[in-house]
Amino acid sequence: MLFRSANSSELADDKARTHALWERYDQEIVSPKYALIPQGSSAEEIAERLRIFAGDIAIQPNKGTEGYNVEKFNTGADLESALLYVREQVLPEDDAMVRERRGNVRYTDGASGSFLNVTFRVNVVWNGSEFVAESGYAQTARDENTFPASRGRGGSIVDINH
Repeated sequence: MLFRSANSSELADDKARTHALWERYDQEIVSPKYALIPQGSSAEEIAERLRIFAGDIAIQPNKGTEGYNVEKFNTGADLESALLYVREQVLPEDDAMVRERRGNVRYTDGASGSFLNVTFRVNVVWNGSEFVAESGYAQTARDENTFPASRGRGGSIVDINH
């Protein structure tokens, strides 16, 4: 897979590039199956890429963060809806990243009784000789049916130790 030259922040935001890098270390880093659907893809090309998945998938822009434009589909029941979502919502702005939906870790504050989807973020820095984890946090969804998102999109930031 070829990647355009970009600055470091653009490279860090490129989900397809991240997955491709993880594939080099497939014994150490287990990554969900994914497919990149480039802008300008035909309906047939989109459907072909969606059909490689069985079950629940997440569709999102290749670049971006904070839970923007991320939706889940089931390839058995929602294939046509997924295809329309890619064509009408994602591809006008960016390439589309499709990936297996994984994860069974949920977060609850105990008080509400809700179990929210959660993702863990680790902030990595270069100390002059190596990359080191500097800090981290958990990011939750706004409700039980959505993906983790930024506070601006209804999610919450939680101390990683909780």
